Amino acid sequence: MANEKRALIVEDNKLAQNSIEFILTELGWLPPALAARGKDALEILTKERDKLDLIILDQNLPDFPGLDFLRRATNHFATLPPVIMLTGTDDPSLETKAKSLGAIAFIMKHQLSFDKMKELFSEIFDSNQST
Repeated sequence: MANEKRALIVEDNKLAQNSIEFILTELGWLPPALAARGKDALEILTKERDKLDLIILDQNLPDFPGLDFLRRATNHFATLPPVIMLTGTDDPSLETKAKSLGAIAFIMKHQLSFDKMKELFSEIFDSNQST
């Protein structure tokens, strides 16, 4: 059974980007849209928002922080796909800020694994399909 889901990965670290892309592929997702900078991700959202089911967003981007991306995106678009925020920065206030801007999950990069992402996707998409 084809998943037919597609994500936008906003991550400048190529190893992390490849890891997330591998996990999505293993879970049967379509090839993701990829952006290494917030500006590029906003352009992708402008063109492809209706074709995206999930945004996986790094906090530490080269042009502006992930929280700024999230703020800009929520101000510009009426709706967004679910957003999972990633960071390598150990700052508990980031999770609170991200969730206040609409992120539905927050993961430290060292917690990133196939099982963690599979569990998280199940929580996100199984709960959305139960309506």
